[in-house]
Amino acid sequence: MDREDPGLFADRASSEKRLEFEQFLADLSASFVTLSPAQVDDEIRGALKKVLQFFEIDRCSLLRLLPCRTQWQVSHNADAAGDSPYPVETSLPVSLVPWAAGKLADERETFSFATLDDLPPEAAVDKQTLEMWKVRSGLYIPIAALRSSEYSLGISSGKTGRTCPEEYIPRLRLLGELFVNALERSKGETLLRERLEFEKFTADLSGRFVALPPERVDDEIRNALKEILEFFRIDRCNLLRFLPGESLFQVVHSADVSGVSPYPVGTPRPASLYPWLVKMLSEQHGVVSFAKLEDLPAEAATDRQNLEKVGIRSGLYIHIAALRSSDYSLGITSAGNDRMCPEEYIPRLRLLGELFVHTLERSTGEQLLRERLEEIERLKLQLEKENVYLREEIRTGQGFRDIVGNSDALQYVSFRVRQVAPTDATVLILGETGTGKGMAAHAIHELSARKDRPMITVNCAALPANLIESELFGREKGAFTGAHARQVGRFEVANGGTIFLDEIGEMPLELQAKLLRVLQEGEFERLGSPRTIKVDVRVIASTARDLKAEIRSSRFREDLFYRLNVFPISMPPLRMRRDDIPELVRHFIDKYARKIGRQIKTIPKTVMQSLQDYSWPGNVRELEHVIERAVITSPGPVLQLADRLEGEAVHAKEGPPEDLAAMEREHILRVLQKTRWKINGPGGAAALLNIHPSTLRFRIKKLGIERP
Repeated sequence: MDREDPGLFADRASSEKRLEFEQFLADLSASFVTLSPAQVDDEIRGALKKVLQFFEIDRCSLLRLLPCRTQWQVSHNADAAGDSPYPVETSLPVSLVPWAAGKLADERETFSFATLDDLPPEAAVDKQTLEMWKVRSGLYIPIAALRSSEYSLGISSGKTGRTCPEEYIPRLRLLGELFVNALERSKGETLLRERLEFEKFTADLSGRFVALPPERVDDEIRNALKEILEFFRIDRCNLLRFLPGESLFQVVHSADVSGVSPYPVGTPRPASLYPWLVKMLSEQHGVVSFAKLEDLPAEAATDRQNLEKVGIRSGLYIHIAALRSSDYSLGITSAGNDRMCPEEYIPRLRLLGELFVHTLERSTGEQLLRERLEEIERLKLQLEKENVYLREEIRTGQGFRDIVGNSDALQYVSFRVRQVAPTDATVLILGETGTGKGMAAHAIHELSARKDRPMITVNCAALPANLIESELFGREKGAFTGAHARQVGRFEVANGGTIFLDEIGEMPLELQAKLLRVLQEGEFERLGSPRTIKVDVRVIASTARDLKAEIRSSRFREDLFYRLNVFPISMPPLRMRRDDIPELVRHFIDKYARKIGRQIKTIPKTVMQSLQDYSWPGNVRELEHVIERAVITSPGPVLQLADRLEGEAVHAKEGPPEDLAAMEREHILRVLQKTRWKINGPGGAAALLNIHPSTLRFRIKKLGIERP
């Protein structure tokens, strides 16, 4: 010791006081033998308080130099005033007491001072700090225990001249060693217990992940990362992935003590933010550990800067090598310095990382297999549906080639069909019931580039309103009561082909908006599914209703009408095709006579005249049924009508005021006069009448129109 105050410590150096101190050490040693880890801290604080009282000093502390060797802390303290001038268990910079730190940590020398003036000139900074902490005299002893040389024992006073007899220094050092060994034993027991807990945690986690279904994998990994975060008392735990072939990385799963990750999960980030870390982990497959950013090498300057930006001061990154992937790493980080993970945990953390990656890879494989099986099932259902539709189409034998007749009105329809068929334009077919709107639709499809794909027919009037949506757009299992299985919709089946919406005017108003979206954007969602499906479908619609009147009555959307009315085609009623009736009658007689094994050779003129005079409100469909009934009831080879055509006289009276040909002749003549007999080109009669010039010339010749 530098100087001793015999007035204060003379009695303390007596044999009686020495014996008292030895007894205190012996009792303390005995009590520390059986201490549990939870009791060690309290016992050390109690012993420091007894030392403080024994020597009648102001303060007794156990000091620790942290592994980074730039920070230290007061791990345990007893203060006569009850309050310590420096925070306990808080890291303090070594730069506050550089000379004292060098003496204790580097030179391992004991030093004491009766006054601050006893300190050497090189301890100027220390003197200022000690003055600030109201330390006027003190004794500091480095402690060398079995597994640690980071501790020192300090006794100090706020008064000058408070020195300790030298003969007590070895016993005080022994006291310090007793404290440190107890702390190390407690730390070892705690670490062993934590390791056992971690091993149990690892085993339990492995058991949970063995048969984990793919839909639970992400949640379980996030929960496991959160448990790791809580176990090590760190701020953040991430599973990272380096995207193969790209200079990018992403946080696949994350757990953060604040609940928010500084970088979005799943969002790729440039690897150039952390070039040294990426090189160490992805290229060299190593482990990167740092207690503070200053521990990183000079070549990690960019990494250090960006780590600090996201609040990382210490961390551990472990490369994960699984069976089918070497692109992953596990990272545990903290916003404070010296948050080091013991090295013995690294192999177990790597094992956990491999467990996560194996589970992810298995989940990805199972998910891919499931998607492929669903795709196979979808294609199977589509093929089955297409086969059903195609068989129905073959069975019905529909097509424009089956439309019987050669009237001018029918020839004009044929011309319009050939015009629009090669395009993908939406077609709206208008006409009364039974005029052959479906046949025209099939003719358009057969003449289009989509003829090798199916044409799907949907009768909007035949389906209940509550089922039209699921029929058109499909449904998922459980979408509504009774939906026991997933169903592919007609639009999905018609992908690449044509869909024919028959009687579109009967579609419920609430469904028209969804149909409008399909027409405009080519996409929709199945009932009960959020996934958007895109299709390439040509739409042909037909109706017997007056859609403009329906719009005025708010039963049909005006925007849907204009979207459908891209290329309208009007099917003429049979009363405007009277020239076709004889040919139609012979066609139906041949059809049904063969079917029931009859021979009808003669059609009386009166019967044919009656058929031509009738106005046919049901059009060709009504004519077909009348002929079928007549073939069944005719007893011999002469066709006889089964019964009188109802409404014949009424329709005769309410017929057109003049012959159709005369009306057509008058209209064409009026247009020719207007265009001064110009037929071709812009402003010509053919353009005004919306017919081909050759067709107009044919009509002029047939109707006997001559230029004056």
